Amino acid sequence: MKVVSRFLLFLFLFVLGVIAIGYYHTVMKPLPSYEGQIVLPELREPVSILWDDVGVPRIDANNEADLYTAVGYVHAQERLWQMTLFQWMMEGRFAEFLGPDMVETDIHQRTLGFWETAGRIAADTDPVMIQRLQAYANGVNRYASDHRDTLPPEFAMLGVTPLEWTPQHSIGMTRLMAWDQNMQWRSELVFAELRYVLGDELLESLMPVYPEDAPVSVADSLWIGAAGVLRSAEQESLAEELAHASFAHTSKLAHSFADQEQSVRKVLGRNGSVQGSNVWAVSGSRTKSGRPMLAGDPHMSLFSPGFWFEATLSAPGLMVSGATIPGAPFVILGSNPFVAWSITNSMADDTDLYLEWFHPEDPRRYLRGSNRSVGQGASPINPNILINRATQRGESAVDVVAEDVVVKDVADENVAAEADWSDEDWSDEDWREVAVRYEVLAVKGEDDRLVEIYSTEHGPLIGRAGIGDAVAVPEGTGLALRWAGHDVSHELQSFYELQFARNVAEVRQALRHFGSPVMTFGVADAEDSIALVTAGRVPVRSGDPVGIRAGWDAAQDWRGWIGTDELPFVVNPPEGFVATANNRLHGEEYPHYVGSFWAPPYRIQRIREVLGESRSMTPEDMSELQMDVMSEQAREWLPRMMPVVQARATETNPQLISYLENWNYRMEGTSTAASIFERWVWELSRGVFLTWMDEDTYGRLVELPQHPVLMLRRLLLEQEEIGADAPGEITPGSGESAPDLGGGALDRITLDIKIFEAYERSVRWLQEEFGDNPADWQWKNVHKVSFRPPLFSEAADQEGSSAMLRLIVQNILTIGPYEAEGSSITVNNTEYDWRRPFDVTLGASIRRVVDFQRGSGLMGEAPGTVATDRSMPATYSVLPTGQSGNPFSDSFGKQTVRWLLGDLRKLETDGVRLRSSGAREMTLVPN
Repeated sequence: MKVVSRFLLFLFLFVLGVIAIGYYHTVMKPLPSYEGQIVLPELREPVSILWDDVGVPRIDANNEADLYTAVGYVHAQERLWQMTLFQWMMEGRFAEFLGPDMVETDIHQRTLGFWETAGRIAADTDPVMIQRLQAYANGVNRYASDHRDTLPPEFAMLGVTPLEWTPQHSIGMTRLMAWDQNMQWRSELVFAELRYVLGDELLESLMPVYPEDAPVSVADSLWIGAAGVLRSAEQESLAEELAHASFAHTSKLAHSFADQEQSVRKVLGRNGSVQGSNVWAVSGSRTKSGRPMLAGDPHMSLFSPGFWFEATLSAPGLMVSGATIPGAPFVILGSNPFVAWSITNSMADDTDLYLEWFHPEDPRRYLRGSNRSVGQGASPINPNILINRATQRGESAVDVVAEDVVVKDVADENVAAEADWSDEDWSDEDWREVAVRYEVLAVKGEDDRLVEIYSTEHGPLIGRAGIGDAVAVPEGTGLALRWAGHDVSHELQSFYELQFARNVAEVRQALRHFGSPVMTFGVADAEDSIALVTAGRVPVRSGDPVGIRAGWDAAQDWRGWIGTDELPFVVNPPEGFVATANNRLHGEEYPHYVGSFWAPPYRIQRIREVLGESRSMTPEDMSELQMDVMSEQAREWLPRMMPVVQARATETNPQLISYLENWNYRMEGTSTAASIFERWVWELSRGVFLTWMDEDTYGRLVELPQHPVLMLRRLLLEQEEIGADAPGEITPGSGESAPDLGGGALDRITLDIKIFEAYERSVRWLQEEFGDNPADWQWKNVHKVSFRPPLFSEAADQEGSSAMLRLIVQNILTIGPYEAEGSSITVNNTEYDWRRPFDVTLGASIRRVVDFQRGSGLMGEAPGTVATDRSMPATYSVLPTGQSGNPFSDSFGKQTVRWLLGDLRKLETDGVRLRSSGAREMTLVPN
């Protein structure tokens, strides 16, 4: 018996020892050090790094090169796995490490050409900037090289090692960020499809037009630009712009690409509309201290770890603090002693799809650069007309004859004889060779594959009939993607110069290098100036700015860019504040076309309402507004919706109606009314739009939830204005192209019925999910947020995934779930996926408040001195997860609860105070 007992004891101790060794190697060993001396041969002089209690470093160097080397080292220490994912994304190398299931993902990424574009930008970049980026890369590579045995656990899980970081990777980060923010092309595809499904008249009545009386960021009376610029024809109504949009043909070309893009975004954790952000600045006339303040919270997909890494950077002539991106050495949004800035998506249209025609006898040549076929003085060819006519007649190819646009079936020899592909109409100069880029795609466990990436002068072919594309579309056509992000521009130069800016004018000067994405910067400076500055390249177009463009018609090419000085800009408006929240940037008198698809006006309405009523703002007030959950949507919509339910009170539970009647319109976690309203709107959207479209089309519509919100708004609030021929009644299109789903007319009575039925369905759903007691329907029980790891979470969700993987993802790599407040239309933006409600997919990726009165605000300190070149403005911030990407680090997920509560912490930037507060200190030294 003693022998058995001793054996069992030995076995227990052996297993315990194995667990302890495993814990050490997978948990303790990979944890980075934050103290002591570390040798970096790449340095010229020692660098000091002070770490505060949540892992934010202050890095002090004696020269810029050493500073950026240290930033690279710190980024790699905290986010090396995330940076490796970025490399796989921009280079298209997932299959090399994960196997053949990722081949399509790699082809997609290589077609988009992030790496190829980064190479062209690198070749055009100032050598001095390349040196800065190389210094950063040296730091990244030094950490990866010295810590091969102590890498984050994700490397061990996949059996991979880090790649070498280069300056081209840092440049590539700008294009990954730009594409991540670009969803305008998806909007154009969706509404081209809806034109086909709904018909012209109905879509014209439903288009998500920005309300005429809603706020714009730069009012006509405040716009500063060159005089005498004529208003463009592109500024006509959006419905007219889309009058000829077609879906029948282009869907087969473009939606295969769009579906693959959605799949890639899902794998990489890029969920939600990815478009959002709030930024506002108030002058000293509206603050308690008399000094300006800035608040910013960019809205992005929420995943673990988060997107931003905070740091304070110091070198001779440079002092800056703010949010960096792991992968680039500069502060992207932040402050120095003189200026503070934050960013929002301008919602600009910087992408077009071009229909290309290929030679019927030589599919590697496409028609380009001629418009002789339309006749002298004729308007440019609209490819959508051709596609519509071809679709309606069931024909397989298109042609243009003389001045008239007609459709030919080249498969019919009688018709083919009349087709104008002959030299007398098209010379050899009219045809261009398709560019082909050959790339070797490594695949784990298989032979390398040779990938051919095709491009026209407009950009990469994202859909093509023939040449290796199995998509079933009429041969001889294809779609090319024209994106401003494929052009050379120097965003990193802008961010570098921003770090040294001393006022609004210098911010504007720094942003002249900026190309993609188009962003609006909110700015405040120590001189008490505030401004909104739009930066980036917005193309100048002829003809309809929305819809598919004719690749063969030179008249439909982009004609350059809106001048930097012509982009929306406002400084020091009389009202004493500036604000933007993805709303329409400009008024009706602005002379250029910027975009058509804006966010609903509810966030900007609430921001302007609060700022307009405030005369003594404090940092606490700024933070409170960032967390505001007032639903301007509910306040506007319920007076239209509630009477429908109240009129049928005998058929409903009066107690439930009272929840809505007594609601304060706030999307608070404890609100039952918030849950009823949000589900009611969701059910109403389905009840209305599924009348005329199938689930697939509807699913594509609600991928960008601002569209159904604005479309429903028009139905509910502008009913009498819809359908001029029959006020109060909407009839779906009945053309040959529109499928008959039995929709019928939607008059006011029918809409009221749908409102009531949606209410009943919402109540039933809440009862089924949470029980019969409405007290259990509180919004916090419905609306949850989790921060899940890219790649691993998608793998864990797959049918047949291992229990161990699911356990690791859910309990180690995931932060949450937590209860959430707000919605997609509150200032505290917590957007959910309308296809899978109500879990949060998008929100504030960071919250920052900058106050140019030192020592004021959230810390409860007495007012101090105004910021000078020796003192930084007070900064308060919070991240949704934390600084570290290592799930075993004490700063992983450390800020999540504070983020949920809006509890911003003061970011200490002063080295003396950091040391006195017990900050950990690391010293990097050369040999």
